[in-house]
Amino acid sequence: MSGGRLLLDEMFSPAIAAELSGRGIDCRAVAADLSLRSRSDLEVFEAARDEGRIIVTNNGPDFESLRRAHEAVGNAVPGLIYTCDASFPRTKAFIAQLADALAGAVASDEVARCGGVLWLRPP
Repeated sequence: MSGGRLLLDEMFSPAIAAELSGRGIDCRAVAADLSLRSRSDLEVFEAARDEGRIIVTNNGPDFESLRRAHEAVGNAVPGLIYTCDASFPRTKAFIAQLADALAGAVASDEVARCGGVLWLRPP
């Protein structure tokens, strides 16, 4: 696991990655990366694992299935931060709130403390 390098899944605005980068957090957005945009969940999962990044996604069921399948056969998995629209609506008004919550999770190494999987809650 990375210790704080994030990869925002495609549903998240690159503005969130820019906000976090401005705070000194290494963050990439799938939506802004031509090599990852429109790739499958598996390809995003593998890219995060290979780059030592934590995936931030609103797609918990699919990524949790990938995580469990990889762990079952002993493969390395990336850290995962799951969000939901009820807690973090994907609107411009909530960019700062999501960035604050992610920055807090990175600063406290919360993903590692939670065994590699964190359900993010508003600060």
